[in-house]
Amino acid sequence: MARQLFGDNINCQLDGQSIGQSFLNTKCFINGTRTNLIGPTYATLPILYHDYYQWIPIVLLLLAFSFYLPFRIWSRHIHNFMEELTTKIEDEESCDRIFQVITLSKGNRLYWKTWALECVYAVHLMIHIILLNQFFHRLLSLSGWSWSAIPLLFPEIATCFYDYFGRGLQTLGKFQWLMPLNTLYRKIFFVVYVMCSVLIPLHVIFFLYRMIMALRMGRNWINMWWCVQISKQAAKTWHATKIE
Repeated sequence: MARQLFGDNINCQLDGQSIGQSFLNTKCFINGTRTNLIGPTYATLPILYHDYYQWIPIVLLLLAFSFYLPFRIWSRHIHNFMEELTTKIEDEESCDRIFQVITLSKGNRLYWKTWALECVYAVHLMIHIILLNQFFHRLLSLSGWSWSAIPLLFPEIATCFYDYFGRGLQTLGKFQWLMPLNTLYRKIFFVVYVMCSVLIPLHVIFFLYRMIMALRMGRNWINMWWCVQISKQAAKTWHATKIE
């Protein structure tokens, strides 16, 4: 599909040089290309090597998997626990006994588990950002975490150098490398950038909300949360029982 939309993933301009097109494309793809960065902002990184080009699909797959995994583990744990509690509920007295058990024994555990989850999510998000910054040679931090770094990371045209022998002499060839697939990568990582920009303030807001609730109500707000979850699950169980 990518070939149909964009043509070849890479295409080096030969300029009449006696080098095979396919060979040079493969060589530049393996060794990477580079872009000269201009300005005082990039004084510590005057040349950006695009040696990460072939790793982008794998990085996107790992990002998608790692973003989904923590939520899946937590939701699966809560869902299984709710089902175990409410599967055999047939009357209101059974439900009341479960409420008492939860509020007496489970509230403390869930209180600390919730705060641990908040910390894990925060560390999880920061690790993603730090690893992406290192993967892209710290260009994100050098640009002040601005979205303007994305076009620099994925240029449409970059430079590739290659030593070859021509007419008995070793020559350093400088070739322009057209990378049409970077047009798609720009859009994908712009979405990733926006998602991280939204998740960070949302996480701060939820963290402050839970802190305020904990200061005002102590661990009771956790018990209230458990009661709501059990009520929802119990309502589904009773509804299914009546249908049967």
